[in-house]
Amino acid sequence: MTAPNRTAVRAVESVPRNFSTRLDYDSSGNLLYLGISHEGAGESEPFWAIRKFPLNIQGLLGSILWAGGESSQTEVWDDRASLTYS
Repeated sequence: MTAPNRTAVRAVESVPRNFSTRLDYDSSGNLLYLGISHEGAGESEPFWAIRKFPLNIQGLLGSILWAGGESSQTEVWDDRASLTYS
């Protein structure tokens, strides 16, 4: 397992059990996005906090970013690729 994946696994493991998670990976198996919401939230509903795990040109994990720049649950999981992260 690569270092970026270990960091991503720790992020997933830190999600409280009563929350739903969604994961999206790149073609190499690296986690790109982690979505966190209350149980029962639909992927098209604005109840998701979404983290992005960008890799730099060397394939190392850069800064972990939040959609909308914060961890509030106001994003739509289905829109994750087009959201602004900081």
